[in-house]
Amino acid sequence: MKFSSVLSMGLMVLIGVSADLVSQVKQMPDDRVGQRSLEELLGKTQLPPATSVVPMEGMIDPETYVVGPADVVSISLWGPISLTYSLSVTPEGTVIIPTVGEAKIGGRTLVAAKQIVRDMVRKRFVMGEISMTLMTPRSFVVTLRGAVLMPGSYVASPVVRVEKIVREGIKIPQPTTTMNVPSVGRDVVRVPQLDRQDEFSKSSSLRNILLIRKSGDTLRIDIPKFYSTQEDRYNPFLLDGDIIVVPRRDLKTDFVSVLGAVNSPGSYEFVPGDRLVDLIGIAQGLAPAADSGTIVLSRMDDSGRNLSDQTIELKRVLRGERENIPLMRGDRIVVSQVESRKRDYQVVVSGEVLFPGRYPISVSNTRLSAVMKKVGGLTDHALLTGAILLRKEQEISEDLDPSLQRMRNLRAYPGFPGDSAYFLLNMQSSYVPVVVDFHKLLNEGDSTQDIVLQDEDIIFVPSDLSTVIVNGQVSKPGHIPFVRGARYDYYIRQAGGFLGSALSGDVKIIKRATLAWVDPGDTNLEPGDQIWVPKGVQRDFAYYFTILRDAVSVTAAVATAVLLYIQVSK
Repeated sequence: MKFSSVLSMGLMVLIGVSADLVSQVKQMPDDRVGQRSLEELLGKTQLPPATSVVPMEGMIDPETYVVGPADVVSISLWGPISLTYSLSVTPEGTVIIPTVGEAKIGGRTLVAAKQIVRDMVRKRFVMGEISMTLMTPRSFVVTLRGAVLMPGSYVASPVVRVEKIVREGIKIPQPTTTMNVPSVGRDVVRVPQLDRQDEFSKSSSLRNILLIRKSGDTLRIDIPKFYSTQEDRYNPFLLDGDIIVVPRRDLKTDFVSVLGAVNSPGSYEFVPGDRLVDLIGIAQGLAPAADSGTIVLSRMDDSGRNLSDQTIELKRVLRGERENIPLMRGDRIVVSQVESRKRDYQVVVSGEVLFPGRYPISVSNTRLSAVMKKVGGLTDHALLTGAILLRKEQEISEDLDPSLQRMRNLRAYPGFPGDSAYFLLNMQSSYVPVVVDFHKLLNEGDSTQDIVLQDEDIIFVPSDLSTVIVNGQVSKPGHIPFVRGARYDYYIRQAGGFLGSALSGDVKIIKRATLAWVDPGDTNLEPGDQIWVPKGVQRDFAYYFTILRDAVSVTAAVATAVLLYIQVSK
């Protein structure tokens, strides 16, 4: 085609468009004629915000998105004349394009709708680029039925999946009930306990949900399988008029389970057609420590009395070299775990050491002396005789009921009040002391004190205050400077002596390291030890009178019995 022919065709198009614009301008009122009207005719229409009010999980796929009433689209022409229209799809599923006509795009995918609009606009405007963009997805109503707490109608959109509506129906919102109390004279709001929520969450199916389309098609929804495969068909986006039916489930009978080294072990709802690899995928795959070489499939007969085990080479199944075995209701899969004792074993060292902190150890192989070397030694203020090693008590597996641990301890529950109080307090503490003499270990090289450390052990070296504490029934209780070789009575004299209420014969020494109460003659005082002087029990006159009365009564009774015996013996 010659250049002159192209130019002629272009001029004819421009003349036609200009004539159309002029005719539209002439039909407007006089106050609308002018530059503003021309700008409106040339597409200076303000568009709605580009973002949707509906949260989306990602970009819309034009191949699967189905256009429907109330979708907002933008239609633009780019060329010698630029036109942009923001249009809403009508309830009839059409979009009315000014100066072009009515395009039937409802029920079509976004890709198909774009093509229909481009074809219609091209008939009117032969030059320029034509585009259609979805600006705001529509909202519509879907219906939720079945074993849910909140059946009924829900507002959804084409970017919402079936799962969202099902979750909303299963988990009832926190309701409040209002009751009037006459004595208060106003409404009192009470929030009830939602015991039924857990019940419905466990009894509501997530793998056999039915999605009934307005077209009559029925789809089976499998939410756990959607997360294991990421296939949209197991959890599709919603369409106008969808009906969701959630059946009940019973994991006591209608189940398959996977145990052991998977990321989410447990029982799962059985669906006919389930296979071995499907179930492992629903359990979120193999754990890092799983032994994928062989697994065991346990199958029980209908009587529940006979159990058969089948060993399966999982690696070969995953590679496609062996059949992906079909499962039956009640099957249980056990995935073994490769045992490894490699852990982040640590001990804590604190107090008067040069480098306190956490130190790594190996399991059942690192000794106390090795860690004490790593801390760089003791400070000048360390009280080695008061150092202590605390060890976390081994607990029953967290898979078992914690009450079993308490029951085991209470088996030896003593009957004396003082011991009982100590026993209960000690049971609540997770750490117990380990008997070790730090002085003999570090200063005398006694290897019998070189204890093998365990994970989470705590080593504490206190400060040497070079004092002995005197407490209780003395005139001036407190810290007394330590004097090597001095007896307990020396410190009591330094503390001002006994008070009149003191039981001087019941003095006890509380050792700094072990907190043991010992008699003064059974130990040598060391820095940090405490001398305890107890208080004598004060008795009033009534107490002694009661004792005297009881003694007289007993004596009189004995004398009467003797006299009776003498009279009877005569």
